[in-house]
Amino acid sequence: MARIGRKARPGDLSAGAVFAQRLAEVRKARGWSQKQLAERMSEIGHPIHRVKLAKIEKERARSVTLEDVLALSYALDVSPLYMFIPLDDVGDGPALVVSGAGAIPAPEARKWMRGRELLDGQDPYVFALQMPRSDFTAFVEQHPEVVERIQRSAPYPKEQK
Repeated sequence: MARIGRKARPGDLSAGAVFAQRLAEVRKARGWSQKQLAERMSEIGHPIHRVKLAKIEKERARSVTLEDVLALSYALDVSPLYMFIPLDDVGDGPALVVSGAGAIPAPEARKWMRGRELLDGQDPYVFALQMPRSDFTAFVEQHPEVVERIQRSAPYPKEQK
């Protein structure tokens, strides 16, 4: 299980703060102004005004919707996952702060977001039952206790007489 719950430290960020930072980084890396990104957003059918983009980048993405996150990620050609989890994999670098639960180191946060790993305190049985079949097999190979629990809870067919 991934570690969670360490106290947040300087350098740790919320998902919104990471998104705001990454939005500016990726936009600038593409050589785009906020106006150019706003134009791209209109082209893909999800218009966001330049002023709103500036506000998202400045206010740590407090006013961004999930639809905005997905559309902005698409427009910038970046996986949404890499837009709201710190990219640093070195040592015990920046972590994703989950309000009320503490901080998750970035590599573990990405595994959790991909459905590959649980966080401390999560029920592996519930976690496994809420994933698509294509991911289930690989997950239960790493967590045999889930198979045992499923077998214990599944009704057995009645014997034929």
